[in-house]
Amino acid sequence: MWISSISAAPYRGVFLVPSQRDAVFFVEKNYERAVGESPLKCIQTPSLKALPDLVSEHGLSGSRVGFEFDVIPVALFNRIKTFFKDWEMVDLSPEMKKIRSVKSEFEISQIKRAGQIVTRVFSEVRHHLREGMTEVELDGIVTSLGRAMGHQGLLRMRDLTKK
Repeated sequence: MWISSISAAPYRGVFLVPSQRDAVFFVEKNYERAVGESPLKCIQTPSLKALPDLVSEHGLSGSRVGFEFDVIPVALFNRIKTFFKDWEMVDLSPEMKKIRSVKSEFEISQIKRAGQIVTRVFSEVRHHLREGMTEVELDGIVTSLGRAMGHQGLLRMRDLTKK
C-alpha cells in the first residue's frame, strides 16, 4: 500500500494505493471538490486519526506503506507511522518521480495554458513597471494580471509543506 499526503492541492487528504485494488482518496478538507475533480474513489474522513479504522472498514490491508520520503514532513510521517505500527515503511520517491515525469494530455494542455498566461503577463509588465516601484507593488500587479487571465494565484511544487 502506498500512502501519499496531499496538502498542496485545494483539498487535504491521503491516497492509499493497495497492490491488488483500486486507489482510494481519504479526504479531510474540501471533500466535495475532491469528488468532482478526482477520478479516484473519495471517502470523507474527519482526521488522520480515523485512517486505521477507515482502512479496515473498506477492506484494505497490507504490511508495507510507501511514502515519498524526500517530501513528506517528518512530523506527518511519524504521525502516520503510529497508525501502522507493525507495517514496513518504504521510500517510493524514485518511482513517483518517474510516474510524474510522463505527462497526460490534460497535464500537457495545462502546461501550454500556463505558458500562454505567462507570455501575456510578461508582455504587460512593461506597461506597469516604473522607476521607484517596489517589488511588492509589481508583484501585486503581476499577480492580478495573471489571475485575471486564469491563473489560480498559487504555484504548486513538489513539496508537501509549501505552495
